[in-house]
Amino acid sequence: MSERQAPGHNDLVAAFKEIGRAAASAATLPDALLGMLKPLGGLLPESSQSIMLYDQDRRDLITVAQVGLESSDMRIRFKAGEGMAGWVAANCQSVICNDPASDPRFVGSPDQSAPITAIMVIPLYAMSLCAGVLNVHSSTRAFGPDELDLCELLAALISAEIQRRRMSQLILTDSLTQIGNRKSFDQTLKIEAARAMRYGNALSIAGIDVDHMKALNEQLGERGGDIVLRQLAVFLRGLLRTPDHLFRIGGDEFGVLLPETDARGAANFGERARSAIAAWKPDGLAIDMSITVSIGTTGCADSEDLAAVIRRLDEAELAAKQSGRNRVVAR
Repeated sequence: MSERQAPGHNDLVAAFKEIGRAAASAATLPDALLGMLKPLGGLLPESSQSIMLYDQDRRDLITVAQVGLESSDMRIRFKAGEGMAGWVAANCQSVICNDPASDPRFVGSPDQSAPITAIMVIPLYAMSLCAGVLNVHSSTRAFGPDELDLCELLAALISAEIQRRRMSQLILTDSLTQIGNRKSFDQTLKIEAARAMRYGNALSIAGIDVDHMKALNEQLGERGGDIVLRQLAVFLRGLLRTPDHLFRIGGDEFGVLLPETDARGAANFGERARSAIAAWKPDGLAIDMSITVSIGTTGCADSEDLAAVIRRLDEAELAAKQSGRNRVVAR
């Protein structure tokens, strides 16, 4: 490899075992990617590595994991198409360059501690789209084609991990509002109920039903109704504390899990949410009717059957609807 001894079989096996363990054991995608990067340094001496992923709008590439880089040597963010990383992401084509200073695609950091003498950039994929890039560079040596092959193999493993985690997230995400769906609500409720029982903490739930959703859809069209739900999800997020969880659990129904909150606290939250939504107007829509919600709240008793809790929550929401809407009923 570029006048260097190639890693031996045992070195490769050990490195890829470590990569597999990192992918399987990390709780978050950035932690998994960092763990998968670390063994690469032993296979590619005198090099630094980073992974950049597109943001949600695919406008910027953002560094999410790096090994061997000082902050002054690292570009945290590139605009789409900017620099060699942006070019590779846009063209889905790997690059190996041993004279980056003469390559017009290369954009270095003005505060770089040492000039980069060689760079490899490999595209990463998820959902049949480029998801980001793997960057490997050195300030002391050149890279060879065998090393690019090795990085492309690692990039394939990284891509598979990104795809696996994003697919798992999709299964638990409501496609319209990008918050948790009913499956995610059920799973998180079990986790929070077990945690509450273990530590002796309170746990409550609020169910939020949008009033007159059919009339809204008739006035605005289904697309306008979807805009209301999307914006309402964002608005509701702003009413929550850090430990709270928000879900869309039905067509016009949201669910909120309130850890460390008793039944009275849940009712208080419900009233704050109700009054805030009654004063809220979605952006960009001409609506001649107020948007209100009917809210049911309930607490979870220790060791209580969760199906019974959900039935009680449904009863509270129904009572709020039947008693005139735009109100809170606690059970």
